[in-house]
Amino acid sequence: MAPPTSNTQTGGTNDAFKLTSDKRARIFVPSGLEAPFARKVVPFACQCPLDEPARESYTRTQVDRRLLGPLTLRFKATMNLEPIGDTALHDHIRRGLWRQIQPLLNKVNPSLVLPSITFDKATGGSSAGWETIDLVFDSPAAFLAIAPYLVSIQLEGGDPRIWSLWTWTNSLSGDDFIIDCIKLPVSANNGEAVMQSFDTVVASIGKVIGVGKLVMRTTEFKLADESEGIARVYVKLTQASRTTPLSSLVLHLPTHFNWQGVDYNLYYTGRELQTIPTYSAKFPIHASFQDNRSSTSATVSPATSAPKTEIDQASATKKRRQS
Repeated sequence: MAPPTSNTQTGGTNDAFKLTSDKRARIFVPSGLEAPFARKVVPFACQCPLDEPARESYTRTQVDRRLLGPLTLRFKATMNLEPIGDTALHDHIRRGLWRQIQPLLNKVNPSLVLPSITFDKATGGSSAGWETIDLVFDSPAAFLAIAPYLVSIQLEGGDPRIWSLWTWTNSLSGDDFIIDCIKLPVSANNGEAVMQSFDTVVASIGKVIGVGKLVMRTTEFKLADESEGIARVYVKLTQASRTTPLSSLVLHLPTHFNWQGVDYNLYYTGRELQTIPTYSAKFPIHASFQDNRSSTSATVSPATSAPKTEIDQASATKKRRQS
């Protein structure tokens, strides 16, 4: 998206930015996984793991990514049909996808490697058992070359099967769980103290391995402050908390984090499953996750502080022009 020109700032009618008659700005943002600005995490305590692409929306979902590998695009069937058991058809789908993907990779860098393609089933929720197709990339560059444009997969010849993009993972591994804290004033001066406080709060599910701040990474504009106003906390999950149901895992996390007398909103995968606000002073919660993963017992501790592939051609064309 081009930066606003002087014409649009004074009331012009650019498709990307224009002023309405009541002087309120209307912003038109291109669709797709990758936003106009790339983001990065600036570490303030310990070593934050590689987090690319670093997206604000990564923590605002109920889709459980813990059992998916890094750099994966998962497409889920739109209807619960009998899974494809024919390996020859699997190979046919793979070849068809690779034919569609190869030109997009070549436009970015001919040396980028095609993703591996696997067939699986969704777990958890109302879609449990529905067939999925996973595209697993070997690098963030290859992932970003495809992720914004591949939106669905459909078989030709009258087959009703359609797989739509359901979720994705970035370069983080499944046992790296991230928590975003909105407007928390974290810096190099207090990063260690914030980390220690969070480490106490999440002690029942894992250990904090790094704290940073989400910032925009752009050369298009000169900004006095590139901060997103979001502190990002990385938690290394225990084996038990990696496999327990998400609805049980989130009970071990507060919805608000108290720092110096102020409560700050938290976001993490499954946060919307929390129907009652909870505060960090009541955590950690000590629990034993059952081996059958069906329940958890918890007590609160004292307060401690030739498939047809649908591609967004407009976005792809725009990307090629920009490159």
